[in-house]
Amino acid sequence: MSYSIRNDGFDYQGFYLDPYSVTDLFPNEIDIDDVIQFYAKDLQMKPYWRDVQAEFNPIEGLPVGPIPDICTWMGSSLVFSPKAYDALANHLNKFGEFLPLSVNGETFYLFNCLTHGQLNDVYSRAEKLDESGQVLQEERIRFNDIDTKEKLLFKTMLNNCSVLFCNEKFKDLYNLKNLTGITFDELN
Repeated sequence: MSYSIRNDGFDYQGFYLDPYSVTDLFPNEIDIDDVIQFYAKDLQMKPYWRDVQAEFNPIEGLPVGPIPDICTWMGSSLVFSPKAYDALANHLNKFGEFLPLSVNGETFYLFNCLTHGQLNDVYSRAEKLDESGQVLQEERIRFNDIDTKEKLLFKTMLNNCSVLFCNEKFKDLYNLKNLTGITFDELN
């Protein structure tokens, strides 16, 4: 069973890191567009990563909520609190890289997923638009359960790696560790 991961509503503070603020970390040989779209380019960022400042902010117009243990950021990346990192990092290291972030004096971690799930080609299809932008065919993503059985986190180029996916094991670990901030939508 596979799930898409998304932020859990507006009960939590929102994560903010300007993606252009990290472009200075990379040598000129790496195209700035590749850095901004690191999640779709499978760009390994750890060799260039240095101290990066980020923050959580209340969502405008809503009561100030807590900081989530995990939240989504750009594309198929996640942000982990120290609690979430301690609980899950050993399970996730082989599926991507953890990059430290300074947030209000604490070390959070950006998880850059570098693992792709194999699609079930019978059921998956890309979104198709006509010239005016009207949807002719909606996107449908289904993964090969045999391939993703041992991949806790993964992404796909079918949607340009714009969403992170997980298997049942990741969802169970998240719930077992009583973590907050994300929710899971079953792919069916």
